[in-house]
Amino acid sequence: MNDVDFADRTSNHDDERLERLDMLDEARGYIDEAVRLIREATRGTTEEAGARAYVIPTLKMCAGNDHEYLANQPYNIEELRAALQE
Repeated sequence: MNDVDFADRTSNHDDERLERLDMLDEARGYIDEAVRLIREATRGTTEEAGARAYVIPTLKMCAGNDHEYLANQPYNIEELRAALQE
């Protein structure tokens, strides 16, 4: 393998990694949007408490470690992103 082939493979690998990181960022955005929609859909209903107690915390914990809940998911998007950056 010559230097040009190695450089192309490295560049392709970097591009692929950046694309994967972008996908995870997009997924995190979808989770944020889902949380917003669930809050809006359940506001003032008998299901609001359940959504606030179970559904929303689970989604937020799946997105990352930056949340106000005591529990954590065993693995989340933030951790996936960190592993793919290495």
